[in-house]
Amino acid sequence: MFKLFCPCRVIPAIIEMVPAELLGRGIRGVILDLDNTVVPWGEEEVPPAHLAWTARAKECGLKLCLVSNSRARRTEKVARQLAVPWVSWALKPLGRGFFQAMKILDVSPLEIAVIGDQLLTDVLGGNRQGFYTVLVSPLSQREFITTKFNRVVEALAIRWLRTRGLWPEQMPDVKNRRPE
Repeated sequence: MFKLFCPCRVIPAIIEMVPAELLGRGIRGVILDLDNTVVPWGEEEVPPAHLAWTARAKECGLKLCLVSNSRARRTEKVARQLAVPWVSWALKPLGRGFFQAMKILDVSPLEIAVIGDQLLTDVLGGNRQGFYTVLVSPLSQREFITTKFNRVVEALAIRWLRTRGLWPEQMPDVKNRRPE
């Protein structure tokens, strides 16, 4: 059960994920989280480095889908900048949004990676579906109020998993994952 909270990989930022590495693992579809993964929380303009990363990923043959618990208008605005399909009000970590994305991507669960900044939504939800999960550090300290609570739980879970040798080696600094 505790493995559901362990990402397959931990990296500092989405732009450090090498698309060819995903392809080498048999990944053909990538579910991207919106807030604090692709854009800082509450923002709608995609940073140039993230636009470039998504372009490279698509050039390599990866299919991308933006999946967010955020509202439709904002999710769509960011997805249009990335030129990718999107799912809003996903209710992560529940399966609804992940199933919709899997249908859009038209690939099997073993061929999907989820990249996101939250252990309790992106990683847990992706692992429940049998996806390859990648945890990134949040882009911003600004977050939704429930996310701030989740960060406290997340830091405790990471410490607990780490002391039992269940956490991937390349864990970001736990202090950077806590709310201010």
